[in-house]
Amino acid sequence: MPKDPVIMIATPRTKPILDGYLMSLWESRFKGGLELRIQPNLAIDVARDHLVGISKERNVDAILWADVDATWHPDAIQRLWDRNVDIVCGIMYRRALPPIPTIGYYQGVNENGKHIYDLGTFANQVKHYLAWQKQQQGMGDNIPNDLCFPTEHPGEMVEVDGCGSHFIMIRKRVFEAMPAPWYKTVTVSAGEDYWFCRKAKAAGFKIYADMTVHTGHEVGTRFDIGANEFMAFFKYTNKIDTSTEYWEIGGW
Repeated sequence: MPKDPVIMIATPRTKPILDGYLMSLWESRFKGGLELRIQPNLAIDVARDHLVGISKERNVDAILWADVDATWHPDAIQRLWDRNVDIVCGIMYRRALPPIPTIGYYQGVNENGKHIYDLGTFANQVKHYLAWQKQQQGMGDNIPNDLCFPTEHPGEMVEVDGCGSHFIMIRKRVFEAMPAPWYKTVTVSAGEDYWFCRKAKAAGFKIYADMTVHTGHEVGTRFDIGANEFMAFFKYTNKIDTSTEYWEIGGW
């Protein structure tokens, strides 16, 4: 009889834990085991590598990175696990304007040696998907940010090149297949997550974004940024600027 899967929820704590994160933990439903590991007081890349090291010593099947300001639907963890792929993230949004997803397509290195990711094209895909789901589900303009839509069609799993680690599930075998370090800070604001994505893709792994799972990015108690703010911001815009880019210092 196969054993129940065990997921390690891993959280590098670089700031205070927020209410929405705690409630999301409490309400999560998963047909298996959930372990929680919080690592405070370390640089973000060091904390992530340390938590990966712990996972390799534990009898776990995957890491779910969940930031201290992340919120998610009770069924989000189960949905990502059921996708049965090596790396899959929920749709996560910038805690800034415009509140677009922190997910994109690699464009190469520019003349200044910076890695460039196109975020605008993926944001457009999300906008069209959410508009379709709002119609399908009979939702009004005020939609929740913690979403887990029914699975409807194959296009919900989108292969991407890079994403943040706000809410992402990575199978343990990915880390076992690559030598440390797994994360490396390359920008003032970190960039360790996109660095990991490049390393994972170079090792042959694919990265997917699950359009059915949407998360919130909490600013403070009872206020977060997610699908609702994203759709409100672009309510009167037919097309999101595809020149919106994420860039970071080049080199490994």
